[in-house]
Amino acid sequence: MLIETVEPIGVDRQKTIVVRKTGIRVFLVPAGENAAEARRYADGLRIVPVKNFQQALRALATLPRAQ
Repeated sequence: MLIETVEPIGVDRQKTIVVRKTGIRVFLVPAGENAAEARRYADGLRIVPVKNFQQALRALATLPRAQ
């Protein structure tokens, strides 16, 4: 089983705001400082910190389906 780690992406205010403005309701970000930074600007956006690809896939699989 191959588990790829998720590396920091430099989440900042602008990225979080752009994600929110596009109508996306969930933002998967690397765990740690990236998640903490994204939460500062989330304003209703659900921030989901992930450590590896498997966690990201599980998080996506458990999201409610769009109507």
